[in-house]
Amino acid sequence: MLAAWTLFVWGGRLRNLAADPGGLAEANRWSLVSSVVFCLLAVAVIGGLVVKRARVVTAVLAAVTTVVWLIRGVDIALGDHSLGFIAVHVVLAVVSIGLSAAAVLLNRAGSASFANH
Repeated sequence: MLAAWTLFVWGGRLRNLAADPGGLAEANRWSLVSSVVFCLLAVAVIGGLVVKRARVVTAVLAAVTTVVWLIRGVDIALGDHSLGFIAVHVVLAVVSIGLSAAAVLLNRAGSASFANH
C-alpha cells in the first residue's frame, strides 16, 4: 500500500512539474530529484514483493517518507501558502507517515512470522 501511495503522490508531483512551463527549471531540481527517488523506491518495493526481497527497501522507503514529510510538512505549514494548499499537504503527510508506520509494523510482523517457521 505504501508503494502505491508513494507512486500516486510523487508521480503526481512529477506530472505537475512536467505540466508547469517552469517546472523543470533549476529552482525545482530538488522537487524533480526527490520525486524521482521516491518513485524509484516505490518501484523497488513493488519489484521486491515479486521476488520476496522487499523488507529492506520498504524500511528505507518508510524512513525516507517519514523524514521528508516531517521536514516538508513544517516548511509548508510555516510557509507562505494558501490554507487549501496547507490542508492538502497535511493530509498527504499524515497518510504517508501512517502508511509508513503500518509498513514497518507489517514488516516486523512478517519477519517474526518467518523466523518462527
